[in-house]
Amino acid sequence: MARGTTDLGKPFITGGVGADEQAALRTEGADYGLAILTAESGSGNFLADVRIQITDAQSRQVLDTTMDGPWLLVDLPAGRYEVAASRNHRVQKHTVSFPANGHIQTTFYFDNHLEDPQITP
Repeated sequence: MARGTTDLGKPFITGGVGADEQAALRTEGADYGLAILTAESGSGNFLADVRIQITDAQSRQVLDTTMDGPWLLVDLPAGRYEVAASRNHRVQKHTVSFPANGHIQTTFYFDNHLEDPQITP
């Protein structure tokens, strides 16, 4: 697991590889307003090494990090945010909003191909 702080000085934690890390994240989850999960399309297998960029409603960067596991928990002030997830040159974006005492989870699903298939003539 890895811990850090956002550009707003709020904590985040990423990890979830193995049962011990998943249990620790479940225990701490109530302290974070946003939970992000990354998984493989089709199988639902967890993915790590996904780059996450979060911007606020004024398009200011809040967080730019690479996930250390399939889960990222972020403590953010209430509001509206855009979350961009990047993996293997593919980018997905979700807009999330939550109240002061709310919690929200968003999930990003990616194909688990290391690179685009090569087309041969």
